[in-house]
Order: sequence, then C-alpha cells, then structure tokens
Amino acid sequence: MIKFYENGADFLHENIGILREHPFETTFFEENALGIYRCDSTNFAVKVEADGDLLLCVHVGSYPAVLFGSAICAEELAKATVENSLKFDRTLGAEDVSLAFWKEYENLVGGSHKINFSMDVMTCSSVVPCNVSDVVCATIDDAEQVARLWSCFTSEITHKNTSPREIFDRVRSDIASYRCVKQEGKVVSVAAVNVEGNGLTRIHGVYTLPEYRNRGFARQTVTSFTEEILKGGNTPYLHVDKTNPVSNRLYLSIGYVRGITKLEIERVGALQLVRG
Repeated sequence: MIKFYENGADFLHENIGILREHPFETTFFEENALGIYRCDSTNFAVKVEADGDLLLCVHVGSYPAVLFGSAICAEELAKATVENSLKFDRTLGAEDVSLAFWKEYENLVGGSHKINFSMDVMTCSSVVPCNVSDVVCATIDDAEQVARLWSCFTSEITHKNTSPREIFDRVRSDIASYRCVKQEGKVVSVAAVNVEGNGLTRIHGVYTLPEYRNRGFARQTVTSFTEEILKGGNTPYLHVDKTNPVSNRLYLSIGYVRGITKLEIERVGALQLVRG
C-alpha cells in the first residue's frame, strides 16, 4: 500500500509515534514535514507498507528527501516517485535503505548516483569539561557575520556556493539559537542548536574560519552547548562526516559516542520521467 499525504501535518499525525520511537533514525523528518503546507511534486510525504514492513519518505524544498524504514519497500517507493513525477536530487537515510532505493530508482530512470558523504549520528551523556569563557550568545548585531560563517559552512559541506544574503533573514530570526566566539569583535567561530521537542537537541553548523582553527574555539562552542543541553534534561546529538578525522577526534574527545550511520546520496545524470 502506498499513501500520499495532503500536507506535512497529516503525515505527522499518523506517523509521529514511529518517529518518536526511532528518534535518531528519523532526524529531520518532523522538521521537514512541518514545512509542508500542501504537498505537490516537490514537497511530498509518502508511506509505503507491505507485509508488516514500511518505508517513510519526506521531501521539502531543496533539502534531501529523508528515508526511514525497510529496504524491502524500496522498489515500491521508487515506482511511486517515478509514476507521480516527484522531484528530488538527493536522499538522506540509513545505508541499507538508501542504497536499495537508488538501485531500484535507477532501474527505472537510468543514470547513476554518488555518495556526497557518509555521516555518523553521535550522542553525548557525559561531557568532558573545558574552559568555555570565550563563548557568547549571538545577538542581532552579529547576524550578518554569523550568516557569513554559515554560508562558508554550507559551501564547504555541499561544495555549492551559498550567498550570506540568501540565509541572512533566517539567521536573524533564529539568532538566539547561535553561540559564537569573537576575536577583537569579529565572529570567528559559530555553532547552532535545534530543539526538536522529543527530548533531543541537535547541535549543527559548527564552523570556524580557517585562519582561526586549531585554537580550541569549536571545542568551546560544542562543549558549551552540550553542557547546557544536558543540564536541561535533553540528549544532545550531532552529525559528523565519517571522512573528517578532525571533527571525529574533536567530538569523541568531548564525550560523544557513535550511533547509526547515514548516507547522503545525490543523483548523477538521471532524468525524471514525466507522466502526461
């Protein structure tokens, strides 16, 4: 059975129990679904069920389509995306279901794919303390500089240019979620949090300007957030690129431990079939 939802709220109403039961496997699902006010070919939420197995897929805007569930349902989901001309260029999900989906999808539309990055979900229950006196809460006056660092972070990860102006309004409206380190009044290191409402708080956007690295600033911002989250009774978590030894060593030394592995996979040369 394949179900297409009319909006993200309907998807959450029916599947929130599944998401809450598997919080680390379904990161981004709730956040993305809340951004779908009316489903269409670009913004969609789908559930495939077969003989007790299920596969969930949510896609909004330019973000990757997030996947969770059984690889057994990958063929049906691939068929559904093609037959309904659903538009996406990347997916994010556990390794087995991600690779199974792309195999079935490419059987239908051709082309190939590449793995942009393989990342671990890491959590922390006990932090190794350090001096966090340089960490301050970002203010509205810092929004322009924070947006500049955020654009550098995004470009470094995705290898696609992102203008600070494109994200300035979002950063400004959410400035309370950022912590930074300043040197002579200049924001040189930054991190952000997203409180997800299910006992989890995600630390993300950890970035230090290249000329200010190896001074412990990223350690300070992550440690400061981690301590704050733990004191608030939530579980801090983050994603780390498995191929980045610096970030891996940093988070492990702070007290984070590895969890599940996810792949972000991007379509290369495949063409969506248009049904008319």
